[in-house]
Amino acid sequence: MKRTLIRALAAATLVITGCDDPTALSRESNPELRPSLAVATITAGQPDVTITITDLGTLGFSSVALGINDLGQVVGQSLTRQLEHHAFLWTPEGGMVDLGTLPFGGGSSANDVNNLGQVVGESSGSSGAPLAFLWTADDGMQDIGTLGGTFSTARGINDLGHVVGMSSTALGEEHAFVWTPEDGMRDLGTLFGGTFSGATDINNLGQVVGGSETASGTQHPFLWTADGGMVDLGLPDVSSAVGEAINDLGQVVGTMSLLAAPNDVRAFLWSSEDGVVDLGTLGGDESFAFGINNLAQVVGVSRAPSGLDRAFLWTETTDMLDLGTLGGSFGFANAINDFGQVVGSSFLTDDSEVHATLWTVSFETTLAVSIDIKPGSDPNSINRRSRGNVPVALMGSATFDVTTVNRETVHFAGAAALRRGGGSEDVNDDGLLDVVFHFATQSLDLPDGTTEACLTGATVDGQEFEGCDTVRLVR
Repeated sequence: MKRTLIRALAAATLVITGCDDPTALSRESNPELRPSLAVATITAGQPDVTITITDLGTLGFSSVALGINDLGQVVGQSLTRQLEHHAFLWTPEGGMVDLGTLPFGGGSSANDVNNLGQVVGESSGSSGAPLAFLWTADDGMQDIGTLGGTFSTARGINDLGHVVGMSSTALGEEHAFVWTPEDGMRDLGTLFGGTFSGATDINNLGQVVGGSETASGTQHPFLWTADGGMVDLGLPDVSSAVGEAINDLGQVVGTMSLLAAPNDVRAFLWSSEDGVVDLGTLGGDESFAFGINNLAQVVGVSRAPSGLDRAFLWTETTDMLDLGTLGGSFGFANAINDFGQVVGSSFLTDDSEVHATLWTVSFETTLAVSIDIKPGSDPNSINRRSRGNVPVALMGSATFDVTTVNRETVHFAGAAALRRGGGSEDVNDDGLLDVVFHFATQSLDLPDGTTEACLTGATVDGQEFEGCDTVRLVR
């Protein structure tokens, strides 16, 4: 695994060397923003998931998205009509904009963007080697230097404008760095006498993650803080690993090779409380985690049973989800913001073009609430022949305000609520407001043998809810 898992190196190689056939991934030029593609609804033994897949277009030929902020601004790199890889900034309002290069020309790549719209990446220097840059709307692209060597790459930036990445040193080694406007570039060192390290991300607390080789040549994931320096995450039963991203809760994601099966590569989630969690795969033998947001939603790439690499989303309450593609066979997810927007790249229908891709993911969840059928009655006996009505109390809680319920949406056992009742009161004397609805008994759908009935509805802002209670049918 070693250095190949640190994407900064791969991105730098792409920028500097290009490829033998720059049109191999894109046989037709189309720099315009393509419309949103199909909306797919996925159901996999879990809440329904709606995924909207959007082609972000190109600057001429192929493109890949590498970062996104909470404003929905996306950065990455694209092959231009002049067959040069250039950094781009995409916005919902303006589409894809070429950020250019440093004065030396050549190529560039934008790897991350913070919530102030500041962009970091690398661009070709005078020798052709990459140099880390910071781009702002006011000042454009600025070289932020090196650790004394000839090249540097910038991988991450937080909302304080602190930048992390990797740079060569005067001794020819490659070290992780953190750069601040006040202090410039600081060498973060390496683990256990190694000569190589690279920083991949920084959160708003100033915690930095990445990977470092040790003196023995194995790669370990690290967490760096200003007070504690560089610390090995110490993943058990792992031969090598790298940290790729960190959120503001200090949760780290990355990729590890398992000691028992070095060819099996797994995405992982690490926290100081729970240690390391293997996130599994989409059915194949490999997965790589590249991004995490503050909701602990993780994105990356996994091998599917078909042998194809696919973009995935993992959450604490769902399995690993295949995000789909722009019609082609392959997809790659690199980053996610706190609104569930994921960016990466995908092949188009005939696999001849790869384009920067935006996946917008929404989970359709139903809130579980408490109800009390015939409050004060036990058991809850219902005579279906009765010409009366059945009262059902919807109970309020610390997380559910019954005054927000849209009564027009409320149904019990298939029957709509009668217009009587529906006022707020404290039914169970817990100090919280509840509401009692009434339903015509003969309108209820309660087949023989029914022992439970449910009330459903939604709040005025569209949050669906459901609560169930026991019933006893009597004649």
